[in-house]
Amino acid sequence: MIDLDKISYQDFVAKLAKSGELMDKEISDKELELLTRVFLIKSECNNLGDIAFFELDEDRILRKDRIRIIHMAIGMCGESGELINPIKNIIIYRKPVGSLSDKDSIAYNVLEEIGDLMFYHTEYNNCMIEFKFRVNSVLISKIESFLSLWNQMYPSERISIEMAIDFNKQKLSKRYKDLEYTDKKAVERADKVISFSNPTQETNQLDQ
Repeated sequence: MIDLDKISYQDFVAKLAKSGELMDKEISDKELELLTRVFLIKSECNNLGDIAFFELDEDRILRKDRIRIIHMAIGMCGESGELINPIKNIIIYRKPVGSLSDKDSIAYNVLEEIGDLMFYHTEYNNCMIEFKFRVNSVLISKIESFLSLWNQMYPSERISIEMAIDFNKQKLSKRYKDLEYTDKKAVERADKVISFSNPTQETNQLDQ
């Protein structure tokens, strides 16, 4: 039994962190590239966050509108972080991808997170158009690059941006009846029991 009082936290962490030697044996070049591409999504979301917080001309927009943009930027940063986590679980911790038809699977989680990310990015660009700032298209290209490799690696669990948007629309239309936002509905999350079928088709439908 290890006496935790006699081991420094640095040594404690070093003993528990997965070794580079083991990961080097397990992780393929394609898997490392997938990690890179999902990280680039996160990096671009951070860039958009920097714009929202530090680069917008505050003389051109009202405070309430700046907060609206910041909300979308924070949402993108959060969702891109949540997208990294399932990829880490597949590649670093060697967990199975699972099936898009299983709501507890990593594949399902990836689909959902991309849909959530698209929600925030779409409203971010809506704001950019409304207030005549530059619209962002870089994030979409990075998501497409990530999905292109994902679909090569996991062809039975193919995902497209269109599928993710459809998933998000159906999920949120359950959460917000009559498409009306309230904090109460956001907390209650009435959509949590939901399943996805026909995962290999571009026009997948959600079970109601």
